[in-house]
This record gives sequence, C-alpha cells and structure tokens, in this order.
Amino acid sequence: MKQNWKLADGTPVIDRESSHLVTHLETYPLLSEALPLALAQITPDPQKEFYLQEVEMGMVVGKSICVATSESDQIIFAKRLNRLGLTRFVENREPEESTKVSVILKKGDGYYILLSAFVGELTPPEPWDRYATSESLSFWNSHALIWGYEELISGTETRDCPW
Repeated sequence: MKQNWKLADGTPVIDRESSHLVTHLETYPLLSEALPLALAQITPDPQKEFYLQEVEMGMVVGKSICVATSESDQIIFAKRLNRLGLTRFVENREPEESTKVSVILKKGDGYYILLSAFVGELTPPEPWDRYATSESLSFWNSHALIWGYEELISGTETRDCPW
C-alpha cells in the first residue's frame, strides 16, 4: 500500500514498502483518516535526519494498545512483522482511548519517508532497535503492547526478557 501525503509546509511524505503502517492500520482503523490530518500539522526541522512527532488531534482517534504495566501483569515477548527484535506484550488488558497520533519520519531528498505511525503517545524505540535511546530500556520495562492486537511471527513467543 503506497500512499503520498504532505506536511504543513507542503513537503511530500511517502510510505515505504516495509512500513509499519501496514500492520498498524489493522490495529487502528481510524488511523487512515487521522494520519493525513496529523501530517498536515507537522512542520519539520530540516536539520534533523529523523523526525518524531506526537500530534494532539483534539478528538478520540482510536485506542492505544501501548499501556503502562505493573508487577502483577502477565508479560510475554514475541516478534512482530517487519521488526528485527522481540516486543514486550501484556496479556489480559484493554486498549485505552487516545487523542494522539504519533509519527516517525526519515528525511529524504526533498521529501520524508514514513517509518511508522500509530495511535497514542510517542514511545522511545524498543531496546533492540539500533536507534534505542537511554530511555528505551526503562520505558519498555514499564510499558507493553496489548497481546492479541499485532500480527506476530509464529514461534517467536517467550516469557524470558530478551534484554
């Protein structure tokens, strides 16, 4: 699914073949309508190679599947499609309404490439990601995606923390 959108300054945004958007549209059905509106609110900084933006939409645009976790939660790890490492999941939880769309863009030559977009607050990269930050480990040790909402690679499930 190749899409083309525009940022607030008219800069084109293109989807990529292995975009995370493919799996996120199944999880967040309203994202297809909210994404162009969110992108139109972003004025990028031309000095940045990557642009991560959380856009407040002013209305509920879906339910976030990323939630804070506690010691009492049942945690499982598995590999999602188009990902290089395992993701932390929580079982027996429900998605929470959100008014935010988060967008991750990479600068191209006169355009931006959509790396990911999802409903909910912007999160740091997962600990296995080459762009992981100093907050990645603490965030993903206290948050998880809700089990059953993302397409997984069969046989990658484990209860053992990979990081």
